[in-house]
Amino acid sequence: MAPPYDVVVGCLLLLTLATGTLGAVLLLRAAHGRPAATVVQQTPPGVLVWGEEALDHQETLRAAKALTRGVVLTVLCAAALTATVAVTWYGPDKSEPRLEVVTPDGGFCGRPRGVTDGRLLLRTPAGEVRVRLDEALTVRAVGSCPGPGTTG
Repeated sequence: MAPPYDVVVGCLLLLTLATGTLGAVLLLRAAHGRPAATVVQQTPPGVLVWGEEALDHQETLRAAKALTRGVVLTVLCAAALTATVAVTWYGPDKSEPRLEVVTPDGGFCGRPRGVTDGRLLLRTPAGEVRVRLDEALTVRAVGSCPGPGTTG
């Protein structure tokens, strides 16, 4: 992927991992309660100790809040994953490499298309150019071609 899309994909994947993990933890919390040790009091069946109703109601409210947040984060995880895949599929590719070749006849710069019989085929705006590699003084990779007549 072309910069900065490679960084965008990495950040979206990190966001996906974080929201998915947190959403899963909150959904587990909503389903099974807060992990904690509790003291069980021996009471006859059907008899509630004073205050249990209030504690049970508070736990129910906390579970409902965790369920809501877990569902929202899980949906955000799916959205972030979808965005990551979309950027990966439809984002721009890295630009093709360019070569600058200097020969006694002059300099050429363009996208390499292959080597045949010791000749490098370069695609330039002026068309395709064949350069004899045994006559090349320098060959170097460049990010972009320097002059308007030599860019690839």
